[in-house]
Amino acid sequence: TYKTILQGIRDYFRKTGFERAVLGLSGGLDSTVCAVLLADALGAENVFGISMPSKITSYESKNDAKKLAENLGINFAVAPIKDMVDTTSLSLDKLFKNIQKHWDGRYKHSFTMDNIQARSRAMFLWGISNEFGKCLPIATSDKSELYMGYATINGDMSGGFAPIADVPKTKLFALANWLNKNRYVKNAIPQSVIEKRPGAELAINPKTGKPLIAEDALMPYEFLDEIIWRIENKKEDFQTMLNSEFLYEKRNKVSKEQKIEWLEKFYRRNAAALYKKSILPPYIIVDSRSIKN
Repeated sequence: TYKTILQGIRDYFRKTGFERAVLGLSGGLDSTVCAVLLADALGAENVFGISMPSKITSYESKNDAKKLAENLGINFAVAPIKDMVDTTSLSLDKLFKNIQKHWDGRYKHSFTMDNIQARSRAMFLWGISNEFGKCLPIATSDKSELYMGYATINGDMSGGFAPIADVPKTKLFALANWLNKNRYVKNAIPQSVIEKRPGAELAINPKTGKPLIAEDALMPYEFLDEIIWRIENKKEDFQTMLNSEFLYEKRNKVSKEQKIEWLEKFYRRNAAALYKKSILPPYIIVDSRSIKN
């Protein structure tokens, strides 16, 4: 996987004439692995990581992003998104009130604020790309979350290239551990990034009062990734998977009702995310079948 992605990055940049990459560094697993891969493929001096904290970004995430940049030797800057989010939110609220005079069906609970944050970050990255020569912004979404539509168009999906779009989350965890043991500089990825439960830090979970954890919104990644693997490699359908024992079930007790709920959620969200997958940036095919096949 490591060699395939490095070769893919180098080929794409050489063929398109780009030499430098800019990406958001959230302190999370996806952007962290992308930064390591880009640094190894293009050279650390040609990578710029931008930390773009919001009001709910944790100190740990900000610190992890900075520490990673230092360990890799890539360029690093901090650009808070608060002003852009506040201005955009105010402008949209006025617009929404006007539209509401003509249309019904406004959501009581929407993802507008979540997406404003993700898209504000993309604005910074594209701005840098437009301002500095031969620089390409990077989309950092992974395969698991793209299947579930747990990604924002013109947000974390936005970029000219997507290095890990065909890498599921469980493989990313394994890859991060492998990189720490096998790169020429050991342990470049902070262990706290690998141990942290993934989350976009775009919204607060009302039950915990803390940033929403991705698995709470989706399902355990180990179970989700096996669904993807069974569909792509074994062509299994809903009923076949329901009657099969997943690896996750060997170590965790899962009721039939829970399994049905997770499978139904996968099919429902995957179908609804079709329009998102259709506009993915170019990416590297890593698995035997890619997300678009």
